[in-house]
Amino acid sequence: MGSIRLAVAGTDGSDAKLFLEKLEDREDLEITSLFPLETAPEEYDALRFRKKNWLKEKIEDFDFSQTDVAVFYSAPSRSRDAILSALEAGCAVIDATGGPVPQGGILMIPAAGGSPADTRGRLFVSPPPPVISSVLALGPVIRRFGLDRAEITAMESASASGYGAVMELAGQTAGLLNGRSVTHRHFPVQSAFNVIPSVIGASPDGEDRQYSDHELAVIAGLESFLPELAGKTSCSCFTVPMFHGYCAHISFTPAVPVSLEELRAALEEEPSLEYVAAETVSPVTHGTDRERQVITRLRSSAGCSGEFNMFAVMDSTMAGMVLNSLGILEWISRELF
Repeated sequence: MGSIRLAVAGTDGSDAKLFLEKLEDREDLEITSLFPLETAPEEYDALRFRKKNWLKEKIEDFDFSQTDVAVFYSAPSRSRDAILSALEAGCAVIDATGGPVPQGGILMIPAAGGSPADTRGRLFVSPPPPVISSVLALGPVIRRFGLDRAEITAMESASASGYGAVMELAGQTAGLLNGRSVTHRHFPVQSAFNVIPSVIGASPDGEDRQYSDHELAVIAGLESFLPELAGKTSCSCFTVPMFHGYCAHISFTPAVPVSLEELRAALEEEPSLEYVAAETVSPVTHGTDRERQVITRLRSSAGCSGEFNMFAVMDSTMAGMVLNSLGILEWISRELF
């Protein structure tokens, strides 16, 4: 692997800090220079990485020609112009902002295996947790048995909408428990003690829409990795009153007759998954500080011959954004430098 000059945007956030913490231990990835970027860093503020202090710089003023790779964890609205600047400077860019996939962006999930079909671009996108979770859970099934149908019910935490949404949930929870009225800004209704379906909105021509933009993006992302599911996937996304973590109920129909034992064996052999049968699995107990996605409650669907379902729990920060971005960086270092 080649040496890399690396810029990381959003180092004041928890995702970027965890990314750098994990990168610190990867001696196989040689980082010759690190440029921590923030929206408003304090003067002479520095970040400690691999026994050196690296001065933080303002993202809007940074010259990306100094770097080989730029990783973006900053908010999508704050990253858009900087991503374009990095691409114009010839950088390989890893977009881990969680925002809409930019035009020309190449979705990547290294743990799912394979390489991008088109490597001419320099913009690599870490998909949102529902895509990563679904691809990793359904990948071993489709490789062994094929799939005729998949339906995902995704339950996303407030952190999927950013730090401000997490703080809003915390403030609403405290306020309601103390008998105070609350306001909302990050969601169309209060998020505390509530379940919010992904907002659909009206289509440009005024017709009713069946899926929200977010749900359509999840379906498109899933089908890009598992093309066998094209036109055979549905997705419903909900924001639930969790601060962090991700979970999903996944129903699927294999293309050939298969037993529960064969399905379980396929899931247990997948390195990116941990199958748990005898414990109560939840985002609180199994969705924090875990590098692998946890699968449980694998069972046949009552009254639906050939259909099965399972419950997936993932640390949306660790297994979702951080380790996936680290895998993309490893691929870039190996294939492009």
